[in-house]
Amino acid sequence: MRFLKQKTAGEVEEADRLMLIGLHTCGDLAPSVLRAFAQLRNIKALCAVGCCYNLLSERCDCVGGHEGAEEKSESSDFGFPMTAHVAARVPGLGRNPLNLAANTNHHSCWGQGIQPEEVHNMYRSAFQVLWIRKLQELARPELRAEKVVVGKIAKRCSNFLEYVRKAQTRLQIPLETLSESEILECWDECVARLPEMRRVQALKALLARAIESLVLQDRLLYLLSTPGISEAVVMPLFDPEISPRSFAIVAIRETVLP
Repeated sequence: MRFLKQKTAGEVEEADRLMLIGLHTCGDLAPSVLRAFAQLRNIKALCAVGCCYNLLSERCDCVGGHEGAEEKSESSDFGFPMTAHVAARVPGLGRNPLNLAANTNHHSCWGQGIQPEEVHNMYRSAFQVLWIRKLQELARPELRAEKVVVGKIAKRCSNFLEYVRKAQTRLQIPLETLSESEILECWDECVARLPEMRRVQALKALLARAIESLVLQDRLLYLLSTPGISEAVVMPLFDPEISPRSFAIVAIRETVLP
């Protein structure tokens, strides 16, 4: 915001038809862009695509800390909600719902057996079972979180056994702590529960869009309630199959004709 004010007050002071564009406004950057547009009169149009909702700061940290969100005083500008209208009804969402909204391209799969787009998620889910049952207590103290982080290794694995071995190596857990039969037995058990996982994925897909819609509507309401802005809309901009962040907020400032 400070940079924008300096620029608009400095070398572009005479420009009266500026447009502010943000195509990857991560976390609190999106609300900051909207506030800059609302405050800087010489910016006449706005096109902003938000992302990384999980990095938004919140007025009410109802569920716990958010990764990347800085602590702010009550007088500060928060990422969500931006409006008093929404704050009175939803003061905060919490990390898990915002994480869900940041991943709206969930696919619902059907048919017999594991579909290709399900494989990586199944690897991670089955490994979590092994982690809770046996590996967590064997890990170094600083790694004994309930949800372990193994990184993006699934793409480099041709089967679940290979995935587990790579994860063990990354977590510095001796390979002999798990036998091959234990690993394959866990995999078969998780595959048998595939229909349950698919129902959960379908529910997540529905909730993700609903949560993202709430965030976008709060931003839209902020612009529509700002004097001097003649029009503001949420519109599809990208193919959601390619870019999960497919919606843009577009706004135009009122112009006074000579």
